[in-house]
Amino acid sequence: MKIFFHSSQSRKRAFALFWTLMFIGISLVTFGSIMYWVASSSKQAQRNNLFTTDEVAAEAATETVFAQMDRDFLYQSLNPDITAYNKLLPNMTNWPVHFVFSDTNGVTNQISIYEGTNSGVLQSLGSEFGGLQGFPQPVTITATATATNQAFSVPATVSQMINFAYIPAFQFAIFYNIDLEIDPGASMPIVGAVFSNGGIWSGTDNLNYYSAVESAETVSTGNNDPFCSGKSGNGGTSASHFHLSGYPLSNCNPLVIPIGAGDSSSTANNATNVTAILNIPPTGAGAPLDIAYVTTNLTYDFNAASLIVSNPASGKNLGLQVPTGSVFTVYFQDPANTAPAHWTQVTNDFYILTNWGGGVSRRINTNYVPSLIWTNSQPSLTATWTNGSPITTNRILYAGFSFLTNVMFYDYRESATCQVVQIDVAQFRTWVTNNAVNGGSNYNYSLTYDTGHGLNSIYVYNSVPLTPLQLPAVRLVNGSRLPNSTNTVGTSTYVTSGLTVVTPQPLYIWGHYNVQIDGHAALTGQTNTTYTYPAAVLADAITILSTSWSDTYVSGTGLSSRPAGATTINAGCLEGIVESANGNYSGGVENFMRLLENWSGVTLTYNGSIMVMFPSQYATNIWQNTGNYYNAPGRNWSFDTNFLVQSHLPPLTPQFRGVVRNTWSGY
Repeated sequence: MKIFFHSSQSRKRAFALFWTLMFIGISLVTFGSIMYWVASSSKQAQRNNLFTTDEVAAEAATETVFAQMDRDFLYQSLNPDITAYNKLLPNMTNWPVHFVFSDTNGVTNQISIYEGTNSGVLQSLGSEFGGLQGFPQPVTITATATATNQAFSVPATVSQMINFAYIPAFQFAIFYNIDLEIDPGASMPIVGAVFSNGGIWSGTDNLNYYSAVESAETVSTGNNDPFCSGKSGNGGTSASHFHLSGYPLSNCNPLVIPIGAGDSSSTANNATNVTAILNIPPTGAGAPLDIAYVTTNLTYDFNAASLIVSNPASGKNLGLQVPTGSVFTVYFQDPANTAPAHWTQVTNDFYILTNWGGGVSRRINTNYVPSLIWTNSQPSLTATWTNGSPITTNRILYAGFSFLTNVMFYDYRESATCQVVQIDVAQFRTWVTNNAVNGGSNYNYSLTYDTGHGLNSIYVYNSVPLTPLQLPAVRLVNGSRLPNSTNTVGTSTYVTSGLTVVTPQPLYIWGHYNVQIDGHAALTGQTNTTYTYPAAVLADAITILSTSWSDTYVSGTGLSSRPAGATTINAGCLEGIVESANGNYSGGVENFMRLLENWSGVTLTYNGSIMVMFPSQYATNIWQNTGNYYNAPGRNWSFDTNFLVQSHLPPLTPQFRGVVRNTWSGY
């Protein structure tokens, strides 16, 4: 037998080889793990990068839809068929990577658009709109994007919630759609938001702003008016007179009122075109056609008012000279009626009769005749006089309305005689609730039944032609207390309070306006508007005739002979002005209400909301310094905070449109 012996040296070499092989194995395993980790990490990085790319593409898809919806909403309206937007996908012609877009259900080549419910309740719109409230219409836009021809499929989804908001315009203390100038000669605190779609010039430290002050262009606070050459204030407005931190703000987004369905371009909201909201709508968009009552065409107040009033071109000259017909035409408007009955011609409720039959001398009866109904074309009727004497024929010398009159007076700023459709607000208030056959209660109830509110607005078109010496206009008189009515429909009770009057022509208010409500005494000379009804006037220009005004004034009646009496006006006011030009100052906010009397030492109290939207088209003579056709009043002016409450907004309150981004999420 052979026995082999290994030397210790051999054993050492074998042991070294073992450990060498062991370390090599471990190294190979480690290297393999590292390479696997590197490969996995590279794939994960690619997936992450691809997700980011897809997320950007998905956001681009939502932004493509949003851009179209934003344009439609601001200048017209959202498409009633919201699904019309879901196939608006990005143009990928020049994109290095192409994508497949899908909605939340996985349907390709479209994205998801969900329209929420407008609660119809005023809600805060956030700091973007200076604390304003609005009626938001929430829309959620969701898109999923997946890159094509990639090593991995990593879809990404982006969802945006947008509020398309309707913003009642009378929430502003002062809103100008054109350049805003303000330079009062006495202290004037402004509590309430101030906004201009143009620029703002605040030229005096007599002003104190306690709320947001914003301009779509530039807020100027220096001594010199940038909009009127040669016009200067008394030193400008220092920063300490803006009492809300962060204001004033320049270069803000403008607020727009879309002008009907016929024009969706951005130019539709410029200062000249915006007068269309007061004008008779263009052919094909006006009442009583069905299309007049779509949301976009209700921007025209002609289509939205409860009553439409007009007169003949002869105006006051017709007077009582011609024993036939009516000098006014009045239509009741109810959008809920079936065409063509959106309009119903209102029957006259006031008549002047004359008799010249049977040898009996002519007699005139100026009493109301509520128990009889005649059409506007009825030339005669048979009746018996109250003294019992039978008369064969009584002719209608005048057929009209208890609350409407044609009058004339002189305007010293315009150097023209005003031919005026005059509304006696007290008589109209009576007519609205008069349940006689010729009264207004039937119309009032019918409108309440269909819309939830009764007669609350009047549109007036004065057909008298405009000439250098003749100015067609509208005037409100006896307006201390506005209409208020209650109707019960089924088990529900509806209260309709207040009045809005609209005309494309100049409007005058004679005496106190909206200073009391039922059951309360009149409050004049105060900023307390607790006991007032919702009210607004919208016109080419607004002139206040004081409680001391007289229609007997003629062109030669001097300013000293036209002393004003203290007067209080409580209403939102939308109007035009004569803009600064050629060194002629517009008069500024301090003169937005025009005056024709000597107000020296007399206070004009105004509570409301000031809106200047366009250059005046009728009353176009320039503002002149005091001492010419008027002397300035003491101004006791205040923003009516009632307008911040939905139920207290005036009828036909214009609505701006604003778009507020709410939430964004990516996943």
